Formats: sequence, C-alpha cells, structure tokens
Amino acid sequence: MNDRIAATMPPVPHVEVVGRVDGRCPGCGKTGDHTALRVPGDPGPDRELFAYGLCDACGTLFLDEPIDPSQFYGPNYYSHHAPPPASALKTKAMTARNIVTLFAPAAISRAMGRVSEHPTLPCLRPVIHGEVSRAFGRDARWIDIGCGHGALLKTLKAAGFRNLTGADPFMVAESHEPGLRLLRSDGISLSEQFDVVMMQSSLEHVLDPDAVLSGLHRILAPGGVVLIRIPIISSYAWRTYGGEWGNLDAPRHVTLWSQSGFEAAAARNGWKVARAACDGYMRGITSSEARLIGESEHFGKVNRLFTRSQLRTWKKLAADLNRSGQADELAFYLTA
Repeated sequence: MNDRIAATMPPVPHVEVVGRVDGRCPGCGKTGDHTALRVPGDPGPDRELFAYGLCDACGTLFLDEPIDPSQFYGPNYYSHHAPPPASALKTKAMTARNIVTLFAPAAISRAMGRVSEHPTLPCLRPVIHGEVSRAFGRDARWIDIGCGHGALLKTLKAAGFRNLTGADPFMVAESHEPGLRLLRSDGISLSEQFDVVMMQSSLEHVLDPDAVLSGLHRILAPGGVVLIRIPIISSYAWRTYGGEWGNLDAPRHVTLWSQSGFEAAAARNGWKVARAACDGYMRGITSSEARLIGESEHFGKVNRLFTRSQLRTWKKLAADLNRSGQADELAFYLTA
C-alpha cells in the first residue's frame, strides 16, 4: 500500500474534510492545493479544532494555521518534568536491564528491551553496534535535541556513557554534571560537533523542519550518524483512530510525515537514509484509546484506565505492527 493511499483511505475517523488549502508540503515539497482537514486538540470541555493540510502527493499532514504551537505546552507539559525517583534497588535493576538491551547479543537484547526503562533504547543499537556507520559507544559525543527533562540521556549516563548533551528550547532549568549537560537551546546553533545527533520525537514539533534538517549538518562530526525518530502518518493508527490518534497531538505536532514524505525531505536537505525501521510501542495505542474516552496522556498515566487484558492485547498489536511495517513511529538513520 503506498503512502498516499494509506494516509487518505476513507473513512478516516474523527477528522473533518473542509475543502482545499494552498501551501507547500514539508515532505515531498509539492506546492499548490492540498486536502484541508480540521482535527481535534486535547480532550476537554474547551476542545479546539485545528486546520491541517494533507498532501495529495505523499500523504504528509501539516499544520496550516498561523499559530505558535509553543503556547500549547504550558508549565506542566509532561516531557519537561521528571517522574519521581525510583528506589535504589529498582534503579540498579533497571540499569542492568538497560545495559543488556544496549550491548548484549540481539536475541537477548530483544527480550530485555521489552522491560527496559526507556522504550526507545532498542533503536540505539544500530548506532552503537556499527550497523549504520562506524560504532559509537560510551565515549562518543552524543546529543539529544528536544530532550525534554533528559530522561533518555540520564538512562544512557547510568549505562556508562560519558559525553552526553541534551538541548531543548523549552528546558525548565539547565544543568551541568560530569558526563551530562542539559542546555536551553535548539541544538543546531551550538558551536561544536557530535558523533551522534538524536531527535527522538521532536522534529515533528518544529515550525521549519527544513531549517533544522539543513542545520544538523553543522553539528554532525565527519562520519557521524543522525537518528531521527518520528510519528508516521502512513500507519495503522492514523487509519484506525484518525483525529484521536495519540501521536497526532494537534497542534504541538506541526508535521506528521509519511515515510516517503520524510525520505524526500531528508534528501532535499542533503541526507542519505541509511536505514529506516518501524519503532512503535504500546503507548501509541493506549494514548489513542484514552482519547476516545476523553482522556489524555498529558493529564497523567493512561494505563490505569485499562484492564491487564487490554494492555496485553495492545502490546502484542504494537509488536505485530512493527513486524508488518504499519507502526506509527519510525526511526530513520541518516548519514551525510
């Protein structure tokens, strides 16, 4: 199924088609008119609808309103606040599991990845084990752009990584400690270079993704790797949940690419896609199911809303979607 059919297959629930809109697709770059949609924002009594364009050529969805999405984060936005610290025993156990997830042989890592502290750890293995470029491990210079409160980087530091930087323009408070610094920055304006540049679920938030993709060249060291992990609209979740898809997250998610749309954007900005891998997990399903009943992950943990049986079913579904290429998140590994 091609991206255009996957993204536009009728009926897409919980969205309103309102005609045509003129603009430039941030995916394939097509200019002219596109399908105009109105999609819902966060559940609540004052729920808003937001205008998006759906590219008829590549299926990429993009915000079509003259608004600054930063006003929709607020002081309590979930990614900027760390969860309560775990007990010393649990922290030690999770660190051991994380190390196995990152460094053990693949079969063992897959088993441990299902219970690792951070669900995106498995997508780092191709970088660490040299499957994209040369291997980059604990001594390499890593930066995570759009890092929130730095959860992934703190996990990597606990696993022995020694040269970590986090950058986020909405950073609540900067911090500097041995091996890890968290900066209030967009990342691409830094005057240094890194071996591994990550954007984990952050590129979809920026107003000008071409400027960011182009700017990444300045901070990537020769021979380095860029890892970009984003929600993908050419997926089961968009076709099933439509406007209630948890990863739609209007209007904070400015662009929801199709796979072909993102690959076109990467090429336009001088990148080669060395590898692309489905990397969805159960959260994409539970956050969508929560929205169907008027709840949002931005209000707190949503797993409490569902039975263990439901969670087991959705966990299996997420794994099946990864295998079939229909997951709602993809990891792209880019080289210059």
